[in-house]
Amino acid sequence: VSLTENESLHTSLSLLEEENDRIREEAEAYKSLAEQAQELAKILNGVVSDEEEDHPEDDEDKEDKDDAHHDDSHNADDDADNQQPDSADDSVDKDAIKADE
Repeated sequence: VSLTENESLHTSLSLLEEENDRIREEAEAYKSLAEQAQELAKILNGVVSDEEEDHPEDDEDKEDKDDAHHDDSHNADDDADNQQPDSADDSVDKDAIKADE
């Protein structure tokens, strides 16, 4: 019985050692991938920084377009309010409610 248990434990130990070696190899592979990812991130950050320095007016144009879009949507909301005849009375009532609070 002891011999069988010893063989079983030895087999289990061998399997665990093999699994441990496999996990170490995976960890080394992941570590290598992580290092490569960091290098790529540095390269991409450098490229993005260079593009921003070379074309700062692109960012300003984009901001201007965003501002124009927001102004248009705000004006559309104002137009919708102006089409409703009771909207002026509602705004007065809202102001009165706020004053009471």
